[in-house]
Amino acid sequence: EASPKRAEVLRRAAAASMVLLKNEGPALPLEVGTLRRLLVVGPFAADTTVQGGGSARVRPRMCPSILGALSAELASNVSVVHKPGCYGSEWRQTTAELEALKTMGGCDARGRPSSLNRLSLFSDNFLILAAWLSQGELLRRYFMPILRALGVRQSDPIEVAAREASGQDQRPALMLLAILATAVGVLAVAGGARARLTLAACAGACVAIACLLACLARRSQMREERMLEEAVAAAREADACFLVIGTDGHWESEGGDQPHMRLPGRQNELVSRVVAAARGPVIVMLNVGSPKELPWIDGVPAVLLAHYGGEEMASAAVDVLLGRVCPSGRLPTTWPRRLCESPAATAAATEEARRAALRGETLYAEGCYVGHRYFSSSTLGRAPPLFCFGHGISFTSFTFAPLRATLALGRGAPGGPRVDVSTAVQNTGALAGNEVVQLYVKIAGQPKALCGFKRTAALAPGEEEVVSFQLGPRALGSTYSPEAGRWELPPAGTLVTLEVGASSMDVRAAAELRID
Repeated sequence: EASPKRAEVLRRAAAASMVLLKNEGPALPLEVGTLRRLLVVGPFAADTTVQGGGSARVRPRMCPSILGALSAELASNVSVVHKPGCYGSEWRQTTAELEALKTMGGCDARGRPSSLNRLSLFSDNFLILAAWLSQGELLRRYFMPILRALGVRQSDPIEVAAREASGQDQRPALMLLAILATAVGVLAVAGGARARLTLAACAGACVAIACLLACLARRSQMREERMLEEAVAAAREADACFLVIGTDGHWESEGGDQPHMRLPGRQNELVSRVVAAARGPVIVMLNVGSPKELPWIDGVPAVLLAHYGGEEMASAAVDVLLGRVCPSGRLPTTWPRRLCESPAATAAATEEARRAALRGETLYAEGCYVGHRYFSSSTLGRAPPLFCFGHGISFTSFTFAPLRATLALGRGAPGGPRVDVSTAVQNTGALAGNEVVQLYVKIAGQPKALCGFKRTAALAPGEEEVVSFQLGPRALGSTYSPEAGRWELPPAGTLVTLEVGASSMDVRAAAELRID
């Protein structure tokens, strides 16, 4: 039920989750008093995505767009000009299951309410039935082949590996064309004059349809090129440019992997061309749900990650852009510069992983070194990520006092070992804001691990807060023994390094102690 109190809670939550990835100058918050003309460009400015796709969807109220919220806020002082710039999607291979998932929750691609209630209800029930049928062994054996033939529940690893090896996933149109050509040839030889005339008429109709589709595709390309040119021309006249780029819930959904880590369509090209033409600062907002490659990042002074922030995310984004809220969100993932630099891609490229794929198996060769554990390891030659785990900057600044670590319980005490850790965080900037204190543990032979994090209260300039953590056996090096069927305590004398900071790579203070 809609209410001002509910809307305010959602607005605060969305603002607190936004991550300021970069802010040179600083370009943010916007100085409205110096702006006469603001260009808002991008396919997701007027069509903002508020949630991802799949069975986790809910049906929200009608949600304002970033463009609508920003225009309403600045209408009396700034001329807000909008140009879409390009399309925000591209073709990807699909299945019946993925198409059904698109209708779940009664929402459109952007996660807003749609009118497809009956289709959504049918899809929900169909997928529930498919999931139930795939649970039992007998049902899996007899019904899964039928479901797979319909494009649903394609989970047989041997079949998937065979399809990938044969290239079927990349050539569905060519396969269909080959089947149709074979059928036409058989009918032409076996049929009489009437059959040949019918086939000739069908062939003519197919050629006409193909030509029409080609013309429509060319027209769409020309229209997108005009959209790009209009955005570039408008950037030359604007005092500042605000780009809203991203993905939608049909691109980021369960039921199918994203084909790459780039922004769909020509959005990267749009950013590069606007940056080259703009006379003022260029600010980018990412309306995405997962890491993306950002080839233009070095030429942009400010980047704000808004995620999919729900029905109040547009208002929350305006609060951050205008400085009413000091951003305090932190990345829950590591962003590599390129997909090939991620641990999963590196592991999949090994010969052993390739041989496993041919057997219909997936080899997790990276072991425990996933995400920030991979990038935080000391292996030489490893490319640093674009943005590390836990990264996020603020409009203000903070300092950390030296880390205090005390062995409260030894390994022989009941419930031990236990370590009490504390540090003091002070706001040394000019604005009030929150810091997210992150505690990491390093032990020889184990990957670096996040063992705790806490968000401070909103600290006024000069204000300080003491942040404390309590670490138990699991955080201090205990390992699970499959043979014994239990967790075993770390060996006596284990050296533990504690690091506290603003991200996995921004260490502000450290301490060492031995577990005895």
